[in-house]
Amino acid sequence: LLQKTRKKIIDMGYEVIYGDTDSVFVKVKVKDLEKAYQKGNEIVSKIKLPGKLVLEFEKIFRSFLILTKKRYAGWSFEKNNGEWVDKIEMKGIETVRRDWPDLVTDTMNVVLNIILKEGDIKKAIKYVQGEIDKLHTGAVDLNKLAVTKSITKNIDSYDGLLPHIELAKKIRERDPSQAPAPGSRISFVIVRGNQMLSKRAETPEYIREHNLQIDSDYYIENQLLPPLERIFAVIGVDKAELLGKGRQCSLKDMFGISRRTHKIETPPEKVVVERLEGFLCRDCKKTFRRVPLIGRCECGGEILAFGNGNMGALFKI
Repeated sequence: LLQKTRKKIIDMGYEVIYGDTDSVFVKVKVKDLEKAYQKGNEIVSKIKLPGKLVLEFEKIFRSFLILTKKRYAGWSFEKNNGEWVDKIEMKGIETVRRDWPDLVTDTMNVVLNIILKEGDIKKAIKYVQGEIDKLHTGAVDLNKLAVTKSITKNIDSYDGLLPHIELAKKIRERDPSQAPAPGSRISFVIVRGNQMLSKRAETPEYIREHNLQIDSDYYIENQLLPPLERIFAVIGVDKAELLGKGRQCSLKDMFGISRRTHKIETPPEKVVVERLEGFLCRDCKKTFRRVPLIGRCECGGEILAFGNGNMGALFKI
């Protein structure tokens, strides 16, 4: 059914950019919300599904980021009492997990807002680098690094070495009257040291009182970067760039490309670029390191791939 619906939409002259179990995402080449709204209603009015099934127009996405199948984020707009209401909508992308500190959740939300609403990749990278710098210098609020876990039974009956349980045992050793009981919750932060990680958990209060240093490398490598890498990888940004080891530059600087040297001898629709070097606007010839999130140049021109002296709509990966 999804494939038939997709074909009907394509036959109407539109591009289907994503299809899920019960939804289809269609690209319409208009920027105005009202015009996009009209297009959406026009599409659903012309498609008839079998039986009692009805295709409904739900919302508009101004920008859309696909990580993998059933995992995406977008800046969506829906009408509510005649007014447009927007939000960042996610599916299959976790921004909150019990084993993540608030720093990770907050950073992911800010990054997605910058990427989807502003389309400013460089700004998003700089924000992440700023958070990494704060971790290195100890400028992050300890409460934003703390993870809270529950103690469900006697701490001596746990198997394995769990950070919050090992911390509970240390608290008991320091002051038996303060020993965490079953049913209590304990917040911990990982500090620097030579012991295994589970032995380096301490409460934020204890860290402040004894002026301990957090394990910044642990929070950067094991907490902050992994979920962010999955988002940035989709737009061509790797871990080295997030760590500030890569240089942001234009393709013109990178490859010595002159905008006047591109000549189209064969229609680009038929050209397959073998060695991808970057992307270029068909109209204004502006070069890009990665395809803009809106799928086209700011001037409205089509984005083409280029490499090895060729420019085309297709490229090998």
